Amino acid sequence: MNKKIIFAFSIGAAIGSLVTWGMIKNKYEQMAQEKIAEAQAALDRKQKKTTKTPEDVRAEIETRVEAHEEAVEEYEELIEECGYSTYSRAVNSDPAKQKLIYIIPPWEYGEIDGYDGVELTYWSDGVVTDDLDEPVEDIEGTIGYESLKHFGEYEDDSICVRNDIRKVDYQVLYDERAYSMAILEA
Repeated sequence: MNKKIIFAFSIGAAIGSLVTWGMIKNKYEQMAQEKIAEAQAALDRKQKKTTKTPEDVRAEIETRVEAHEEAVEEYEELIEECGYSTYSRAVNSDPAKQKLIYIIPPWEYGEIDGYDGVELTYWSDGVVTDDLDEPVEDIEGTIGYESLKHFGEYEDDSICVRNDIRKVDYQVLYDERAYSMAILEA
């Protein structure tokens, strides 16, 4: 009789072990599939984020420039309502002065004697910086906001702007990173 009990106990233990092994195997296979799916989804999101076409970049730049222009108009209205000086609006609305800052083809960059050549960076978050990565305070007086709409006319990631007022040719390179993130990385 003892042999039958021991045999029954052994069979029960073996069956219990097989059932437990099967359940644990299924659980960990399911967990592995979920992790793989999460990783694939994260990779897909990252690829969508980093694969911008030149058209996407141009559209993004135009949207930001338009938003900035709208903000400038709102500030000008506020300045006028409050009765503050409108000197800057008068200077910026002078057609003669506006034509003194304009886009040039890359092959004309640095061609005029007496003009300095300066490289700037235009970041995806709308910040323009000099060669020391310091933000340019007077974008309108340096390269003009309108020039930022011209990426892709000659090259997808750069424009050349001549400023006859300052006697400077600017080469503006587009960086897909946000300025705030690039500074944190440095």
